[in-house]
Amino acid sequence: LQLQPEIIVNKKNLYAGFTSRNTGIPEYKGIIELDDRSVYEGEFKEGSLTGKGRQIFTNLDIYAGSFLNGVLHGYGQKSKKNLDLMKGQWDKDKLNGEGEEITQTYAYKGSYKNGMMHGEGTFTKINEWTYTGSFKNDKFEGKGKTVFQNGQVW
Repeated sequence: LQLQPEIIVNKKNLYAGFTSRNTGIPEYKGIIELDDRSVYEGEFKEGSLTGKGRQIFTNLDIYAGSFLNGVLHGYGQKSKKNLDLMKGQWDKDKLNGEGEEITQTYAYKGSYKNGMMHGEGTFTKINEWTYTGSFKNDKFEGKGKTVFQNGQVW
């Protein structure tokens, strides 16, 4: 594979980085403004956002981690403008598998399915209580234990 540095300007996007000498499409590493006006900097494979990279969204959320064919896929971390943080395994732009979420009002560490708390995990309502147990579709489900800040167990 032969690469060449190039800057491409067209009606839709601005791209600066390496392109394939044969096809002229983004390859290896570069930076691009996407159709939704977010900016991606990272690895490309055959013109697709695939590999390690960082995307700054128009709402100022930032994701750094793995991409596959233009979507969040693999391990990564997303920090939101309001300082919320989500990190873990991603699949098709959603947390799937083990992950963690920290907001100004709660923290969760455990399993996710399709972006929802699902499986075993620990949910803490900051300065109030902690629940450790089972979750299904973002809700407490099955066996679990709640410990309140005063030490009371339920």
